[in-house]
Amino acid sequence: FDHLAVPSHVHNTFASPPGVVYRTIWTMPNRDSALLQTITTSLCHMVDVHTMTMLSRMLPLADREIRLRPTDAERLQAQTHLKGAGMSRVVLVHAGKSLDEKALPAQWWQATVDALAQEDLIVCLIGSTSTAPGDTMEVLPIACPAGGIDLRNALALGSLFALIESAPVLLTGDSPLVQVAGAFDNWIVMLPAGKHPDLVFPYRQGTTRHK
Repeated sequence: FDHLAVPSHVHNTFASPPGVVYRTIWTMPNRDSALLQTITTSLCHMVDVHTMTMLSRMLPLADREIRLRPTDAERLQAQTHLKGAGMSRVVLVHAGKSLDEKALPAQWWQATVDALAQEDLIVCLIGSTSTAPGDTMEVLPIACPAGGIDLRNALALGSLFALIESAPVLLTGDSPLVQVAGAFDNWIVMLPAGKHPDLVFPYRQGTTRHK
């Protein structure tokens, strides 16, 4: 939200000052809305759920595209973390989970990153275990393969955006990083769990199937 030049707060940490009344608009879930009595969030695209809940409308395709703008300093910091690795061979891997039903086994992730390393690709592990109240996002304790780069719990948010911007491929489950990658033009390899990919992939160039 930096481009808005307004105060922002980490999820679940804002405390309204005494005597000040704010209008609260819930994205999801909005338990006071009749909307969720008529739609099922797992059967709708995330953009539609949020905009129908907050704005009572659906957005034109061009307005659904995610916009993130890393700074030059954040891009430089991301490159520093890679320690000179050739970006063309880097595969970003987010082996994490938020909900148990969306998680793939750690053994599967370990076999996958080991196989990628054997193909002479540079595996870069990303993601973080959240400390925000009510947030269950975490990374799985898999071993970084030989020749890989372990950046788990090591990146500021802007540096993470810059790294995803520059990497040719992101491999992840159904995670927030899919939406971050929606702001850029890399390949997104997602392993969906319980929701159709068309309803998870971000809109890029007017479609959810771009790269």
